[in-house]
This record gives sequence, C-alpha cells and structure tokens, in this order.
Amino acid sequence: MTKKKKLAAILLSCLPGALGYSAPTHAVHLNPHGRGQAWIYPYYGVNGGNQTIISVVNTANDVKAIRVRFLESRNSRSVIDFNLYLSPFDVWTGSVFALDANGGANLVTLDSSCTVPPIKGGTALPSVGGNRYVPFRNVQYTGAFADGGGGSLARTREGHVEIIEMGTLLGGRDAHLLADEATRGGEVVPPNCAALVAAWSSGGAWIGAGAAAGTNAPSGGFFGSGAVVDVANGTMLAYNADALDGFYFTGDPADDIHFRPVFEHPTLNNARSGSRTPPVTSFALTGGSAPSVVASSWIRTAPNDLAGVDAVSAALMVDAIYNEYTSDVSLGAATEWIVTFPTKRFYVDHVEFGGAASLAVGPVAGTRQSLPPFSGFGFTALSGGARVASFACEDLSITLTDRGAGIVWESQFGEILPNKLGLCEATNTVTFDQSGSESAILGTPSTRYRNLDGPFVSGSAHMRFTQSIGTGVEPDFIVARTATASDGDAYAGLPVTGFAAVSIVNRDAAPGMLANYAGVFRHRGTTAITPSETD
Repeated sequence: MTKKKKLAAILLSCLPGALGYSAPTHAVHLNPHGRGQAWIYPYYGVNGGNQTIISVVNTANDVKAIRVRFLESRNSRSVIDFNLYLSPFDVWTGSVFALDANGGANLVTLDSSCTVPPIKGGTALPSVGGNRYVPFRNVQYTGAFADGGGGSLARTREGHVEIIEMGTLLGGRDAHLLADEATRGGEVVPPNCAALVAAWSSGGAWIGAGAAAGTNAPSGGFFGSGAVVDVANGTMLAYNADALDGFYFTGDPADDIHFRPVFEHPTLNNARSGSRTPPVTSFALTGGSAPSVVASSWIRTAPNDLAGVDAVSAALMVDAIYNEYTSDVSLGAATEWIVTFPTKRFYVDHVEFGGAASLAVGPVAGTRQSLPPFSGFGFTALSGGARVASFACEDLSITLTDRGAGIVWESQFGEILPNKLGLCEATNTVTFDQSGSESAILGTPSTRYRNLDGPFVSGSAHMRFTQSIGTGVEPDFIVARTATASDGDAYAGLPVTGFAAVSIVNRDAAPGMLANYAGVFRHRGTTAITPSETD
C-alpha cells in the first residue's frame, strides 16, 4: 500500500460514522454501535453527596462470565473485583454510595444475577436498609502494595470501572457445565447461584477441572451505562460506557481468560486476536521522548509484556480532546471535565508495587520513568527507602474559545509553570472558574481537581496532549508523546476517555420548586497517526 493510500485509510478509520466503515473483525477497536467484549466506564464517584449507578446489559442468548472491576482514581489500583454470571438477555445494576462524607465507597445491588463472591444475600457482608453491600477496600495500595499515594479509604471515593467478558458458560449434566444454574428462564432468581460459588471453592468444579471447563471464548454483545445521581439536588449525569470490540479472539483452548475472582486477571492487557504470543492486535511501543529537560528516549525491553494493553491504548489514542464549558454565574452554571486514562497504570506503575509495567530508572534519584506513550515519571518514587508518590503527572495545554466573539486564549497545566501541575490522576477532574473546597458538581476535593481560570464564562475548550509549550524562557518545554506500532506507524497523544458534566441552577424558579438541570457531553477527539516511511 502506498503512503498516500495508507494515510487515507488511517484517516477513514478515525471516523466511525464514515459511510461504509466497518471495524476490523480481529483487532481491538471502539465499537461505534456501543456493543463489545470489554467496557470502560470513565467515572464513578460518591463525593458531594453523589452516588453512581452502573448497569451491564447482555443482548445475547448466552450465559456470560464477566469480570467487574472498580479502580480508584489516583493510580488505578483495584478497590473491588468480582465475577458476574449474567443470564441471557439479562441486565445487572449496582449502586456505589458512601455512608458518610469521608469514608470509603461501597457497592450495593438489588439484582439477583449470580456473583462470585455473592453480594445480594451475602450473609457475611454488612447491610444498610436491609440490603447487603460490599465496602471498597484499600488492600491493593497499602502494606506490601503501598504506592506512596496514601492508604486512606478516601481514595476509593472516585475512579473508573472496567468490565471484561471472560467467556460464555455451557449447560449440561456434568459438574462443570453450569450455565443452567445461572439462567433465570422466566424466574426472578437464578436457580442455583450457590453452585457457581462452590465451583470456585476448594475442590470445586472450576478448581479441579480448570477454569476453562464448560466455557467458550468471549463472544461479545454487551453494552453498559453509568449515571452519577445527586439525590438532594435532583440531577442525574448519565453516560454510555465505551465498548471495546474485537478484544478477544483465539482458537487456542490454553489461552483462557475465565479467572477465579481472587486473581487480578483478566485485565485490559489480556486483549488477544488470533495468536497468543504476541497477539496481532498488539502495538509494540518502542518510541517516545521525555521532556527536553530530560532529553532522553527509551525502548521497552520486553514489548510482549504489554502487547494486549498496547492494542487497547491504540484504540483510545487521541492527540487532543474537545468539548464545551460554561461557568456563567447568571445561569448558576458550572462545568467539570472528567479526563480518564484507562490504561495508564500499565505504563506508570512499577511491577514492584503491584503494577504491570517494568519501568526504567529515571533521571532523578529514586524515580522511574514511565513507558511511552506516557512521558512523566512513574507513579512511585523511593526516598530514603520509603515509597513516595511522584504521581506520574502529564503536562498539557488548553485553548479556550469564547462562545460569542471567537476570541482564543491559551493556558497550560505543567510542572514548568509556578503552581501549575499537569493531570496526575488516572481519573482526573478539571474545573472551570472554581475555587471551593470541593468541585461544584462531582465534589472532587480541591487538593485533587485542576482548575482553569479563563477570561470567558462560556465557550469551547481544546485540550492538547502533544505540543510545544512556550514558557517565555529558553528552552521551550517540549511534550512529545509518541507510541510506535510494530509496523512503524507512530501514534501521537495519550489513551483518553471522559466527558464534560454541566449543571445549571434556576434561581428564579417558583418558591418550593426544584429547578436544577444537568447534562453529560462526551469528549470529541482527533487522532494523529504518522505512517512509517516504508509503507
């Protein structure tokens, strides 16, 4: 294929709505129709009196084995994992809530779909209002797994969710054929969820015969959604989950992703296509450079270690995102952006501290360098033998355009500017013209949200992840985030998802009337791919 033809094909692939476009069958991609084999929910939160509702919908005539994982916002450490076995055409819902303003988050479900460990009806769990709930945990970022980011349960109050299909269950008479036990078949409650719990217990069917027994490979056909509900103010911020399709296709029975719930797998690094090592959907990231003050580049020593998640990152990679905002006081308006990096932990969290990546030693004593496409330091540094957080901040710039006059204004989030930090979290809140102790909509603490004070009360914003930032002093700070695929094509930017949350309070409503409004607008983005010179 000529360079011109290949570039045209790449540009077309960036337009999901393009006439005649269909995503490749055996490659990880964002399904423009919203169904897939894995899903990313950009945000959950319980700050500011909010709670978050999560739903998963099975549109297939199969019993699905699904891993549900909630990840805290700072470093994407897992705060709760469980297996969900969903009946054909079934829907599972759960609600994340907090019992007080400072404690950890919790999950409650009134749904009878089978979970392992059991949630609804789990007699070992605490209860509220007669319903059992699961407290989120901090074991993945305390003790031996401490990452320097603090061990408080408050870390569990915000984050994002990933849900991965592990396969379909088969039915029959053998002990490991358990589809029938999880199938409602017109009944409100599945006939025998306890059989699935027992299958993962000592001496159980999936322990003795293996996790792959009685299962087929993932087949997709799911969709999901999330909603942040502010009960006191009567608003709901609803969004659709990002659907990753082509996540898993393999004919090798040894390459199974049905895992016991106590294991950290499967993750987004389990993406596979037609072969096991490496998957053809992988993008071996071999390029990238650090800020000019570091003036270094590196090559991953074991590219197959992250082959699966590289494919997911490539599907999410954008060099910029766009959205609107308003902070018009006369409307009682506020806007907050959620900017989530779903794969960040694989590139910034050192394996010694429970992460998936093996990071090179950084230029500053005790630090480690993130892997491309991320360009900052790793999340954790060592100081006097203690683990401290460097937070893996990523610098960027934002351009604001006034709604009325089309005037442009630019600012930066970066370590090079006084009192300006980049986006340091895996799930980030960016506010516009706010200064409170917590953000106005999502309640993110002021110590963690990034505020932008611009000259306009309403307009559009353009956040760039790869650019030169002029500081007024030499040399200019260069942020060059580039990930090179195994075929030589260079992907610029970062793997990003998220949305803008907008709230408006009508202060002129009739006395006693609740007149609050809220909406969610998904980020738009651009993709920058440079074909290799050999194409």
